Amino acid sequence: MVRVVIADDHALLRSGLVRLLQGEHEIVAEAGDGEATLSAVAATRPDLLLLDLYMPRSDAGAMVAQLHREHTALHIIVMTGTADHGGLFALLGSGASGIVLKNSGLVRLREAIARVLDHGIYVDPDLRVSTRETPLSLTPRESEVMELLAHGNSYREIGARLHLGERTIETYRRRIADKLGVRSRAELVAYALRLGLVQRPADVPGSG
Repeated sequence: MVRVVIADDHALLRSGLVRLLQGEHEIVAEAGDGEATLSAVAATRPDLLLLDLYMPRSDAGAMVAQLHREHTALHIIVMTGTADHGGLFALLGSGASGIVLKNSGLVRLREAIARVLDHGIYVDPDLRVSTRETPLSLTPRESEVMELLAHGNSYREIGARLHLGERTIETYRRRIADKLGVRSRAELVAYALRLGLVQRPADVPGSG
């Protein structure tokens, strides 16, 4: 059985998830804030973490990045009560594997769990921006530059291929990073890989 930690500051929601999932999965711990979540994951080494986006003593982005760094086999599904994507998609680049709306129901949660345990990405279809629409918020040229960056090409190589200067490629990279909410080229590559925009790992240089 899949070992699961449920992290949410609402006890009723946690208990409801326990009732819905136990029997299908092994609930190894519950947590009501960020510090307790980190401790629970370290103590139990679960396969899956269901993580509330907003909890006391918690910065979801920093927590996801830390957990992904320290527990590389852990699958993380972020649960949120709002359909406005905001910075949610940056969490995928930081190490989350799924985003689920809390009001979506058990069927969709099961779909998300199955998808991420199969090493896929799941984004709730009721979010206002889907995984497919997110890259399309980029211009065609920006999408092309992002794919070339994610394949490990340098600014010089991309510029030669697209007949553009290296400074222009760097400008495109900054625009892409701003639109997708990522801070570095490495995060941009991780974002593209986790969304399936590129199909093989990239050799990521430090600066391009």
